[in-house]
Amino acid sequence: MASRDEIQEALEIVAYAVEVHGEAYAPLLERLERDLRAATEISPARAKARQILSSAHTRSGGFKTMRSRIAALCASDGPCP
Repeated sequence: MASRDEIQEALEIVAYAVEVHGEAYAPLLERLERDLRAATEISPARAKARQILSSAHTRSGGFKTMRSRIAALCASDGPCP
């Protein structure tokens, strides 16, 4: 999947094509708009993960602490996240 910046750049190029050459490129413009919206949306799972990590970051001393906790899990017999 293309990055947001790549989609935005393509959207601008196609918008120019629609302006200069007419409606023939309108479906592509609409598709790129949908793709840009999809690329900028955050899934509910990622939103929840960010919320959890944000509270963990402030509570436990930051991501270095998180990394050491994950490393400890990997060193045990449990599955490595």
